[in-house]
Amino acid sequence: MLDWASGPCKGKQTGETALLWKLAQRLQRGDIVIADRYYAGYFLIALLVQLGVDVVFRQHQRRHTDFRRGQRLGAKDHIVNWPKLQRPSWMDTKTYAAMPETLRMREVNVGGWTLVTTMTVSAP
Repeated sequence: MLDWASGPCKGKQTGETALLWKLAQRLQRGDIVIADRYYAGYFLIALLVQLGVDVVFRQHQRRHTDFRRGQRLGAKDHIVNWPKLQRPSWMDTKTYAAMPETLRMREVNVGGWTLVTTMTVSAP
């Protein structure tokens, strides 16, 4: 663990995701964030990618994974492009414009869980 944050649990921009957005600025290129599926949203991952930080998250329950699509790497293992979503109301237009149009993501089933990661190239 490199850092942590705590804050009030009420009101706008005070939840766990808001705290991680603030902590993200302390991460360094090459760091890896491992977290549960609560954090597997497009915009948080896009921010981390822009910072040179990789992620490994459990796939969010609302995102459907179809292993028949994308670049197949093996059984239940592929690379897909996640398209940019509509701008959420909490995000300003400048931040939204700076977000990539797609995220290159690896989705892999491990132990019955679908994991998503920005680490898409295997080491030799």
